[in-house]
Amino acid sequence: MMKRLAVAAVAAVVLGVPADAIAQESADANLNVSVNVLQGLTLTGGGTLDFGNQVTGAGETTIDAAADGIALEALGDGGRSIAVTFPATVSLNGAGEGLTFTPAVVASQTADGTFEVISTGDAVELSGSNFEAGSHSFRVGGTLQAIPQNQAAGAYTGSFLMTVAYTEL
Repeated sequence: MMKRLAVAAVAAVVLGVPADAIAQESADANLNVSVNVLQGLTLTGGGTLDFGNQVTGAGETTIDAAADGIALEALGDGGRSIAVTFPATVSLNGAGEGLTFTPAVVASQTADGTFEVISTGDAVELSGSNFEAGSHSFRVGGTLQAIPQNQAAGAYTGSFLMTVAYTEL
């Protein structure tokens, strides 16, 4: 074994190969580790959209999201984009055939006084800067289908989830 190492060393010198290129017992590399921690998302607010008493044969009834809707606020890491999701329709169950409610969501009031209509899956940006608290306000209303003439009397209820999630982490 010693003879082989000696021959390799002589060959390296004769061939002009630097001694450190022959072999090393170990090598080092410095590695860095980092992480950006975002504030968790919360959705505050909530309540009941109450259509009150309706008579059979009544047409569609709407609760205007901007004017009378339930207020919600998404809180999270400022400057980040979040996706808003909710069902296209919600079933209301009760004494008779189910009824259908169609949610309507609007976002914060714009500079010109209008409200941005939000469809499920749309993305909005939280106020503020990265790594600082940010928020975005929503209002939820919607439309109750026309009540059929033969609809059974009674209370009809349903519920649904509105979800917000960061679009990128």
